[in-house]
Amino acid sequence: MSEKYTVNDKLVQDSLRAISFSNSISNIELILVGGMASQLHLRKDYGDFLRPTHDVDTVPSRPIVSHDFKGSLREHMFAFLQNEGYKTTNGKKTRYGFELIINDQNDIFFIHLNKYPKSIYEKNKKTKDREAEKLVNQLLDNSK
Repeated sequence: MSEKYTVNDKLVQDSLRAISFSNSISNIELILVGGMASQLHLRKDYGDFLRPTHDVDTVPSRPIVSHDFKGSLREHMFAFLQNEGYKTTNGKKTRYGFELIINDQNDIFFIHLNKYPKSIYEKNKKTKDREAEKLVNQLLDNSK
């Protein structure tokens, strides 16, 4: 498996569209995090410096369990990607959540759906709220 994909590749764009499609018809929103999220923010000004990867990382808007993944999330994304001509392999449970596997000729690409217990969401909410407030204050200070 090589890390050869950037946000400019069709496979990545189709994977992001599959996530968006799933979000539009599912009761669970998947939030893009990690390298691809960074690439989306950087591609306009720093498109020549995007670091290739082999996956898209997401975090659900609420804790998910196996039936959430096996039901609407996996099925919606698989249907979308197969309609786009990709061969998808049945997703599987991992240590940190679930993953969808997309076969691209001789290589594979992953969509990771990280799952966290409700306690981690509650614990991290305060930290994330604090970070967001700090960022807003920095932006306001810089605009003066």
